[in-house]
Amino acid sequence: MKIVAILGQKGGSGKTTVATALAVRAVQDDQSVAIFDLDPQGSATHWSERRGADTPAVVSCQAFMLEKMLEKAKEGGADLAIIDTPGKIEGAASASAKLADIVLIPVRATALDLDALSELKSLLLIHGKPSLVSYVVINAAPVQGRRHEDARAVIEQMHNLTVAPVHLSQRNAFADAAIAGQTASEYEPKGKAAAEIDALYSLILSTTRNLKTEVTHG
Repeated sequence: MKIVAILGQKGGSGKTTVATALAVRAVQDDQSVAIFDLDPQGSATHWSERRGADTPAVVSCQAFMLEKMLEKAKEGGADLAIIDTPGKIEGAASASAKLADIVLIPVRATALDLDALSELKSLLLIHGKPSLVSYVVINAAPVQGRRHEDARAVIEQMHNLTVAPVHLSQRNAFADAAIAGQTASEYEPKGKAAAEIDALYSLILSTTRNLKTEVTHG
């Protein structure tokens, strides 16, 4: 079982949108998936209630129980666990970084979001395991213009973090799908938002394969 943690030091960066979108895309790929909702606001849990479906499973969880709950998911045959964390709760972020194989950090291309990366980078260095792979995912980028490219340059040059080669744009499908308990891949399967999630999911798959190769040859 691979573990993907969605981290961020600010609310509103799109962590739950990314978590649920990747989970549904993995289910569509015949993977057994569980989302662990560590956010006291329960955004992923409320999304699941609106959804009214058994998959992906969404489990409300506190940070101190996370390791045990992940172990149960592994024993139950889960292929992928996705951890949806709150903003500015250090215990949840540090526990998730410690247990994750891959960390995704959604950020909007704003000064406040980018400034918050310094603190998060320090947290990853302290709590992340040596094999941890992390990507900053630029989210809600304007459809027109190059703001996402400007943000990429700032993140890479000033924060020395790896930016995912795919970004997510500001598209109505993401918000409209969430209202219905769906994701863009279900709401508009052939739309541009779904294509962006496909690309991000492909990145996760390729990273996972590389992790397996490293374990094999390590």
